[in-house]
Amino acid sequence: MKQKKPKKWIKTRHKIVQFIFRTPFYLFWKRKYNAKIEKFDFKGKNYIVLYNHQTPADQFFLNKMFYKKDYFLGTEDIMSNGFISKLLKFGFAPIPIDKTGNDFNAVKNCIKVVKEGGTILIAPEGNRTYSGHTEDFKPSIIKLIRLCKIPVVLVKIEGGYGVEPRWSNYVRKGEMKIGVSRIIEPLEYAEMDDKTFFGIIKEGISVDDTKLNQKFTGDKKAEYLERAVCVCPDCGFSELKSEGNFITCQKCGRKVEYKDDLTLSPVEGQFPFNTVSDWLDYQNDFIKNSYDKNSGAIFTDKIRLFSVQLYKNKKVLSKNAISYLFFDKIMLSYNGVKEILSFNDVKQTAVLGRNKLNVSINGKTYQFKGDMRFNALKYHLFFNNYSTKAEVKL
Repeated sequence: MKQKKPKKWIKTRHKIVQFIFRTPFYLFWKRKYNAKIEKFDFKGKNYIVLYNHQTPADQFFLNKMFYKKDYFLGTEDIMSNGFISKLLKFGFAPIPIDKTGNDFNAVKNCIKVVKEGGTILIAPEGNRTYSGHTEDFKPSIIKLIRLCKIPVVLVKIEGGYGVEPRWSNYVRKGEMKIGVSRIIEPLEYAEMDDKTFFGIIKEGISVDDTKLNQKFTGDKKAEYLERAVCVCPDCGFSELKSEGNFITCQKCGRKVEYKDDLTLSPVEGQFPFNTVSDWLDYQNDFIKNSYDKNSGAIFTDKIRLFSVQLYKNKKVLSKNAISYLFFDKIMLSYNGVKEILSFNDVKQTAVLGRNKLNVSINGKTYQFKGDMRFNALKYHLFFNNYSTKAEVKL
């Protein structure tokens, strides 16, 4: 009996579909973000492209640069939308990856694409930046590169956070640039140790938009900043609310302006943080130092609750659920049921898009969607803090 040949990942239709959609999508986002994109000479090769992740349109700009058999990694959220995900798979075949865990299938599929002559594009951070600077990422990317044995292209995206921060829904007037910072050939990185190689990659894609010395103007610059911050330097855990270019603590009335140069300025008195990045660093430390497993719920949110079948679809469990966030767990109340998601049992959490949360526990994945001002990040920070403390005890 003849064995079936393994199916190829790269198909002719992908090239046709990308050719049809590439230019209109590129032109739309290029105009919206005032983006300047550097041209790239392929020289008949395929590559691993590593880039920092700033906007929801990064893939359209990179698709314009690396248009020969290029394949992105697609998150479980994008690939779990039923019919829409099937269309994406048919036309673009993104490589599925589960953000809530180590996805070995994604690694295998990356290698498969490379062996078929494709270029893979990866944002090692895994998420868009909330702060304006490139976030930390795992050194495991080195292992994938060494397995693929093809050239690595490092791409810097600058100004994307300034134009539209992850926590915002509004575009500012400014400028965005996308260009290659370095190309590393296999013979070159074969002679490097992992630490040196990782340092070169990190330097090659690291950006801090707050240090670009650029202006990003608009009249709603602070809108939805509460999707990222949940701690007031004066009164601790708090509800914050943004309006226009300002964000205000609802407990103490502290009001801060988000300025054109991406800095923060108090309306009255002093404010200890110059940038959102500084504020987020303080927030992380505050959560770490405030741990009290015997305290009550720190935050309460009204959410829509979904059950996610990874890479298939999502099922609505409740449109009127309530989530209670504690230092060591999440309590859900929906349809007359109360369910405890203990951080001891949670495998991983992941923030998706601007403010959606996936929680992976006991072989199940839940998704939280709140209102426009819902802060999913705080759940992720509380879980990470608990997990770190648990590891230290071990």
